[in-house]
Amino acid sequence: MAAARLTANGSTSTNYYFGQSDRGLQRVVGGITRLEVVSAAVHGDRYTLQLLIGDTYDFDNNRRDQRDYDDFRKELARLIRTREYGAFVSKYHRALYTGVPIDRFLVFASFMYAIEQAGYYHGIPWEITLPIEGVFSSAARPSPPANSGPRI
Repeated sequence: MAAARLTANGSTSTNYYFGQSDRGLQRVVGGITRLEVVSAAVHGDRYTLQLLIGDTYDFDNNRRDQRDYDDFRKELARLIRTREYGAFVSKYHRALYTGVPIDRFLVFASFMYAIEQAGYYHGIPWEITLPIEGVFSSAARPSPPANSGPRI
């Protein structure tokens, strides 16, 4: 089972991909589009947060930094839009079984992008509200300096 985690910059990473390796899948999984604090409260040394995280599970992501992948997925989308289904299937299968011109996991993501662009698949919006509770430690709440008066 995938064990995804949210990173500090808002992107996700995962510990699972074909063959129990994280090599590559992180190039497919994108960031989240919604992150907000619904509520926050502090009571003494305790705090509670309600954090809303959301996104749309889709394949229309910015991939300009991955030129081969971006070109391949746009070519598959073009083949579907122009109803060149035989060429689409041939190009998809050849890449899926050989890993050329892109890695196999990106070939599948390209397939999903192409059918999404053709209107056969629509992104699925999701969101979750996470309750977070905790206790401030003394290290997290520094005390003011003993002599905070003016210095001469």
